[in-house]
Amino acid sequence: MKQIPAYLFSILLTLSVLMSPTNAGANEGMAAYLRADFATAFKEFELAAEEGDAKAQFLLGSMYSLGQGVPVDLHLGYMFNYISAENGYKHAIKLQDSLRLTLQPLMSEQEIKVIEQRAEDWIQQHTTIFDRIWRHFSL
Repeated sequence: MKQIPAYLFSILLTLSVLMSPTNAGANEGMAAYLRADFATAFKEFELAAEEGDAKAQFLLGSMYSLGQGVPVDLHLGYMFNYISAENGYKHAIKLQDSLRLTLQPLMSEQEIKVIEQRAEDWIQQHTTIFDRIWRHFSL
């Protein structure tokens, strides 16, 4: 499987580091990431992502796509970027169409739709009714 160019994610990751606050777990993850302790960063981002932190979801997707702390997995990279975009994270929203275009030569349209459905299922499993109502009114 081909990798998405690392420079694209590096640029977006750097931008996201400089923007918007995150929860404590994501902050610890970012500190670990900046020390190149990718295993710790991944664990912290994963916990924060499960708590609904859209920036952590974006960073988790980037780490999957780049193979930082985990083996490269473009499916999960795309899935977590999709989740982050659905949760309103502006960098993920901007990247979503580009990622989809990049993946089209690597995956079938059906495979991409399956990943998007998995993302929707993940969102449903990790949000409460109050989160969904809040997201609806805040977007």
